[in-house]
Amino acid sequence: MSINLNVTSERKEEILNQVIANLIHRQELAKTLVSNTEYILWLERFTSLNPVFKDDDWVYCSEEISEEDSIRVNELCSFFDGIAEYANRNFIPFCNNDYDSYIFIKFNNIGYRIGIISGQGSFSYCERVGISSDNFFIDFDDIVNNKRQENVDYICEKLDSMSNIIKELLNVGVSEKVISKAVENAFEKYSF
Repeated sequence: MSINLNVTSERKEEILNQVIANLIHRQELAKTLVSNTEYILWLERFTSLNPVFKDDDWVYCSEEISEEDSIRVNELCSFFDGIAEYANRNFIPFCNNDYDSYIFIKFNNIGYRIGIISGQGSFSYCERVGISSDNFFIDFDDIVNNKRQENVDYICEKLDSMSNIIKELLNVGVSEKVISKAVENAFEKYSF
């Protein structure tokens, strides 16, 4: 018995279109989940009973939570993506530990640590945490209102200045390697 492993060009196109459609859907869902307070209000209620959870906690016991909660738990990764997009636009850094990326948000005086752990597989998680000055908490109302953080203009100005300096160095013949090495050295020198 032989198995035909050749995939037709039509099938390849169908698969590619499905992947693209899934990516677009995930991006749209991420935007929707951070455009209003519906999801965060659900999260507030859900974490009052489940202060720490992963999106795969109920994979083998889905009957232990309601259908709505199951759908919402599965949207946690997209919620993280929406928060991450806001953080990136506003130069708010993520916390990273090996395979773990997370960010802190606050809403109604409740703090949350929301993240994704990636390795051979990945899962997203949420943990209720106390709000403290030890970590920067993004106010979820700022995300909903797409509030531009105070330091954005300053950072953009400094990045433009750095870009102009690089352009000047390239124009006088300094090689890209030398410039890259200088930037790399600066990161090593000033990284915390």
